[in-house]
Amino acid sequence: MRRTVGDLFEVAIQLEETAQALYSNWQSAFAAETAVAKFWQVYAEDEQRHASMLRSTRDRLALEQLAAIAPPDMLGVAVNMLNELQRNPPAVRDLDEAYELAHQLEHSEVNTIFEFLLSHVLPEDALFRGSGAQMARKQVSEHTNRLLFEFPEHLRDAHTRRAIKVSS
Repeated sequence: MRRTVGDLFEVAIQLEETAQALYSNWQSAFAAETAVAKFWQVYAEDEQRHASMLRSTRDRLALEQLAAIAPPDMLGVAVNMLNELQRNPPAVRDLDEAYELAHQLEHSEVNTIFEFLLSHVLPEDALFRGSGAQMARKQVSEHTNRLLFEFPEHLRDAHTRRAIKVSS
């Protein structure tokens, strides 16, 4: 049974990698719309950076820190979300479904877990806690705002997005 901070890191890294794979799939699925494909590529690259940041942070921890008990509610949410994404990979039929699913994922507990791990697990490391926490918050904010403000402008309307189907 998963219970430690180390376990939380592992699940969080897997969540970021799962999101990366999802967004990479959408890059291919919407390749006919160049601006959309580029958007999903950038989003997948963000997830890759998030996974790398988590690995780097985890690798800085002492064994005692990794063995510490993780917040059970946070770990439970992360494990449930990962299991759901792995058991039932989301299938979308059109761009609106992809866009809405991305909103759900990005505004779920995933980013809360990401920020928690990057900003609270090294309390005695003041330098990391200050700059690392700010960097984590900035990454999360920029990432979620990208969906709102950098999605191709001509496709910000749900009706227009529904007309763009996944290519086979």
